[in-house]
Amino acid sequence: MKPKKTNIKIKHRKYNLYNRKKSKGKQVLTVIIMIVIVLALAVIGYGAGKPIVEYFSSKGNETSDSTPSWTPPATAEADETSSAETQTAQPAPEETAEPEPALTGMYVLPQDMVYDAASLKSAVVSAKNAGYTGVVVTAKDTEGYFLYSSDIDGIKGGSSVKGTLTAKEMCDIITAEGLIPAARFSTLLDRTSGGLVGGCYALSDGSGNWLDAAPSAGGKKWMDPFSAQCTAFMENIAGELSAAGFKYLIAADTMYPDFHPSDYNVYLYSLPIGDAEKRADALWGVLDAVCAGAEKNGAEVIAEVDGGALFSGDRQATDAELAEDAEKLKGISLLIDYSDDLTYSGAKSFIGRMGAQFAGQTYAVLADSGASEGALEDMQRAFGEAGVTVFVK
Repeated sequence: MKPKKTNIKIKHRKYNLYNRKKSKGKQVLTVIIMIVIVLALAVIGYGAGKPIVEYFSSKGNETSDSTPSWTPPATAEADETSSAETQTAQPAPEETAEPEPALTGMYVLPQDMVYDAASLKSAVVSAKNAGYTGVVVTAKDTEGYFLYSSDIDGIKGGSSVKGTLTAKEMCDIITAEGLIPAARFSTLLDRTSGGLVGGCYALSDGSGNWLDAAPSAGGKKWMDPFSAQCTAFMENIAGELSAAGFKYLIAADTMYPDFHPSDYNVYLYSLPIGDAEKRADALWGVLDAVCAGAEKNGAEVIAEVDGGALFSGDRQATDAELAEDAEKLKGISLLIDYSDDLTYSGAKSFIGRMGAQFAGQTYAVLADSGASEGALEDMQRAFGEAGVTVFVK
């Protein structure tokens, strides 16, 4: 089948490219109009053209000239923004502070040791070589003697000061070996210094200081936690030690004496020593004062308590009386004197008891180096697995 033919018609248009010949009159008129137009363009062209020529001429000069273009004057706000942008774009190199040694093991020096520079350095080096990360010095012993040269009013230069090194000198000797410095001091068990600052128990009839036994039986003074002089003294000690550079302050012997029946209604009847709640409040007042002094210089306070008394049904007259309020106890770290079972299983059992009775409590343990080397290592391994720091004395 042949394809069907389709006739496509292409339209052609004729364009007259030339005008028809004009008359002479029209030609003359056309010439005149053209002359007028040319003259007008010449005038306009000169007026507009000169600025244009000058503009492009000046642009050429600016290209070769070093004079900067005008910018608006800088304001204070702009300067600050520019400075901030510069600091952001080009930050100053940060100084990398050397990290402090991890608190993985602390060695407690003998509390009856009176330090001089040579003996203290020797003890610190020995602790370092044994793998300890910190050293604990006793700043004030259970007799109330200062084992460093204190500047506290009423104590400075007195008979209760046995040490010759200042607290800072002691701290510097420890830190020079790269170890963490800690200071331990007796709070309420104080036979000498408390009387110098007026913070000991006073007989209710005003006849003198209370003693824990008859003078003939060797009765001793104690610090009175209900006394404002006592708490001020604790804060001063903590402030002095923390200012010297000690990172940890261990508050020991925060406890009451074992009062006799006659003390409640005869000798100390003016004090609420029979009120359990007020007794606890006064003990916490002592620790609060220690914390206040320590916090001035960024030191941390640890309360030392006896492990046996901690789980006892009767905590009175022990340093574990603070634990009567387990929730409040969580507000401070404990150093628990641990001497029950220096074995791996014994330590694990103790950790379990702490978790059950004092859940959430932060604590470290204080062990006696007199245990056999193998037992001590096993005990340290058990506590280390639980993340508990071991202090060894």
